Amino acid sequence: MGRHEVEGTLREAAGRVEDATGALIGDAGLQARGKARRWAGKAEAEAGEAWDEARSFVVRQPLAAALLAATAGFLLGACWMRRRD
Repeated sequence: MGRHEVEGTLREAAGRVEDATGALIGDAGLQARGKARRWAGKAEAEAGEAWDEARSFVVRQPLAAALLAATAGFLLGACWMRRRD
């Protein structure tokens, strides 16, 4: 588990507590902030997991990763040049 996954999981847990507290005391603002924090934490944890997967792919298959990056760069460049014409 990477740093972003841990931080995201902690942020998600804090959001759940804040959401539940807001619901318990009837504070809609606190509840909304809790929901937002919960979803932000979940997104951060998922992004951290995707980053770790990408990094391990590059380590396992560096040639395939280089070819994939070159292809993506070529396609983005072709799209950009097409828009300029």
